[in-house]
Amino acid sequence: MGGNQSNRAEVIGYKDGYVEFEDQLYAEGTFRRVYRGRFHGDVVVKVYKEPYSLYLEEYAWKADDRVFKQTEEMVQKFNDKYINTSKPIEFVRPEFAQIRSSSNIPKNAIVVVERYLEGDFVKFSNNTGYVRPGAEITPAAFSHFTYDVTNGEILVCDLQGVNNGTRYTFTDPAIHSAGKEMHLYGPSDLGKIGRCPALPPRLEVELCLVSFQRLLRLNG
Repeated sequence: MGGNQSNRAEVIGYKDGYVEFEDQLYAEGTFRRVYRGRFHGDVVVKVYKEPYSLYLEEYAWKADDRVFKQTEEMVQKFNDKYINTSKPIEFVRPEFAQIRSSSNIPKNAIVVVERYLEGDFVKFSNNTGYVRPGAEITPAAFSHFTYDVTNGEILVCDLQGVNNGTRYTFTDPAIHSAGKEMHLYGPSDLGKIGRCPALPPRLEVELCLVSFQRLLRLNG
């Protein structure tokens, strides 16, 4: 990692904990810009684009915090149930930091800090129906599990990360919720219409059942 480390943010919940990150853009998504940095090792720092915060009509980081907490609950249940038939999965815990000095980010703005994932980064699915051709079964099985175990209240999707051979480590998931209020989990929460926009409900269920059956055969 190189570049000018001219940005500094104080990590919330850490005494004298600061992250420093580069000016040079590392990656960019729909809602955030991503930079490389250092905080107890290599990290990525995600800076919210202004329209993201305005669209939510609240602090953007609160939606990310809700997504992580809900996803963590699902991960625990999935790993406990399929401990003998699937590789365990985990999601990178986001930390939140407040800008103290920067050349182009407003002071006191909140940014997300996540550990940098080593290895081949793979996009297994997104939040609009895409599933990577030939993708492993576990990511799809986990998404369906979240739908099934919550009786259709949520669907965790947009799975991306690293498979190191013994476990999956995902980052930055999306959640579609079944409530009347869209975007409870951020702008990527498309509500009921987002849970499987590319497939009829019956076909979606059939495909997910096949995924589970294959998971059990391959790992049982």
